[in-house]
Amino acid sequence: MPCFCSAKLGALSTALNGLPSLAGLVPVLPVSLVAQIGMPAMPFGALASLSASASASAAATANLSLMAGLAADMKAALGVNLAASLSASAQASLAANLSAMLSSLNASGSLLAALMALLQSLLASLMPLMNIASVVLAAQANFGIDLRAGGAVAALQAALAARASASASLAANASAQMNLNAMLLASMGLSANAQGALTASAMAQALAQLGLGLPALTVPMAALSLLAALMAIIAAILNALKINLLGPNLHANLRMALGLLPLSALAQLSLPVSASVAANANLNASLRANAAAPLNLQVVARADLRAMAGASLAMRLAANASGLLGVPGSCGAVCPIATADAIASAV
Repeated sequence: MPCFCSAKLGALSTALNGLPSLAGLVPVLPVSLVAQIGMPAMPFGALASLSASASASAAATANLSLMAGLAADMKAALGVNLAASLSASAQASLAANLSAMLSSLNASGSLLAALMALLQSLLASLMPLMNIASVVLAAQANFGIDLRAGGAVAALQAALAARASASASLAANASAQMNLNAMLLASMGLSANAQGALTASAMAQALAQLGLGLPALTVPMAALSLLAALMAIIAAILNALKINLLGPNLHANLRMALGLLPLSALAQLSLPVSASVAANANLNASLRANAAAPLNLQVVARADLRAMAGASLAMRLAANASGLLGVPGSCGAVCPIATADAIASAV
């Protein structure tokens, strides 16, 4: 069963401390550009409205959010589908894997706590580069446009204009499933109906039961959250821009990757606003109307998933930094997990 290797975490700490400054190398894109290109096929600001529409079931929404994140990260890290019915052996294996991961993080608690200030600084300094990566990924995902290709900016301008003109119609036809809980259910492959709510309820109960057998996370949650966020950003930048922030020749590779993108033209892109504002108003009205018929998520709301919050962060870190995982004792360094297992076996 995999754990977070203390030797690999130590090596990561050294690498992060040695990360060269990117000051003056990364242009800053307008926030409005990042928001409009990266937004889904609904008007900007819809998520805030969605949150408001779900305020009556805040506990269910909070648990669904935790479950959705855990489901995505667990599938990426361990290949486990939480929405599927797990056999007793699969449940035992999952519990063992999570226990090993949490115990290994606890064993490296002092190292992670010492990284907090550095992690905060790195997250702030990498946001301009992350915004560029987000625009590149979103242009490809939302419009099928490779920003490195010729004519990409003109194609993007046309796509944004077309979406703006169509967004009012989209909002007017928004279905009753267009609320935050429904979106969270959909992210787990569940329908926003009675059967989907029933499956989510069973998942919540199973996760609450699973959490009872997991070791408590003693690592500062803030430190673990910052590290998971940083590794997600590093992975996204590698995926979008093919830049390994922890690899050699960072400055040269960064200049080459950014040189392939029309950043100046993107910064001057004309962004349609008025149509989005009108469509957003229509969507808000639709969402308020839809809030009158909530799903039956009482079981989800009552489930105590506090013990799974640490597991969720551990899974997020594993999903974006699988290189930190290893079999206990396999790295050759003194391993607190392997040592503890050996003592337990000898008793």
